[in-house]
Amino acid sequence: HKLCEDCYKEDLAVRRAEGEIHRNAYYGMDPERILFFDLELTGFYARDEIISITVVNGAGELIMDTLVKPEHTKKWKKTEKIHGITPEMVENFPLLTDITPEIKRIFENADRIIAYGVSTDYSHMKYIYDTEAEREAFHAKTRCCANEFVRYAHENRPDIDHASLIDAMKCFDIEWRGVPHSSIADTFACRDVWDRLFPNYYKTEEKA
Repeated sequence: HKLCEDCYKEDLAVRRAEGEIHRNAYYGMDPERILFFDLELTGFYARDEIISITVVNGAGELIMDTLVKPEHTKKWKKTEKIHGITPEMVENFPLLTDITPEIKRIFENADRIIAYGVSTDYSHMKYIYDTEAEREAFHAKTRCCANEFVRYAHENRPDIDHASLIDAMKCFDIEWRGVPHSSIADTFACRDVWDRLFPNYYKTEEKA
């Protein structure tokens, strides 16, 4: 906002205090009903297909982890270089339509569904639902870990120029569980970052 240095520091202090209240609040959520998920895709656009999905709950339990055979796309050289999934690797795995009922069941039982950059994942997951009402109900449960990290970084680490999941993991000095850019490693990483951002997110026996 083109503030002078003193005004900027004063404004930052106010925003940081508000952010800390938000992040340190007690939310009382059931960890088994909080889901984190990540997708790997054949490309970068809405028309591209899902080729990997992982779902983990807030307790750290692996709920789903599978490759997915795309129905239309035969090769994806650009994204293959990122996530390492080849057409041969998915050949004997189910189509998305085959596992859609199970995905719906998993998500239906969740109170919150969290991803790092959830808008991208939602833009693909919404197509498993047939009606706009179902899509809206799914969207209402979603939360974006990336947005929360951006807020944290703006308030506490203005030296951070980028806000990728790798940047967030480095910021909090969290070790990766697996290879970055795989859906399973990215899902656990999203959960770990969320736990750092919201240390009082889950219900405790004392406050239950």
